[in-house]
Amino acid sequence: MSGWLVTLGFPSAQRVNSQSPILLEHQENNTPLCLTEMIFEPVKIGIIGCEGYAFQLIKRIMTVPNSGVITAVVALDINSPGARLCQANGARVFQSVKDFLQSGLFEVVMNPTPIHLHAHFTKTCLAAGLPVWLEKPPVATVQDL
Repeated sequence: MSGWLVTLGFPSAQRVNSQSPILLEHQENNTPLCLTEMIFEPVKIGIIGCEGYAFQLIKRIMTVPNSGVITAVVALDINSPGARLCQANGARVFQSVKDFLQSGLFEVVMNPTPIHLHAHFTKTCLAAGLPVWLEKPPVATVQDL
């Protein structure tokens, strides 16, 4: 049987390098291939919002290695702590979702907005052809689906 076997951080697994928690091992010839070496660039993330929960999410993304790079954000207040942090780390700050989506600076959108805004922004991003990360609940009411 041919295929790839995924090994997740087991101490007995032979690693390609010491920083690799994940290995792919070909079942026929046991050739290890480090999954992290297959990923050439971190995913480019656009985030709608910079305050409240969004600000906490931004800080987490920036501190977790290989979690992606924030390249663009939408902020109503461009002087908010979240917007300033993103700018200081190379992200472009937009004040409108339309300009944000037209920028082409990211591959995926995170929508950590208040629940009553989830449906509108998610539908807008999906219509633009972008994948969207959205926490539950996806909508405020069933009618918003």
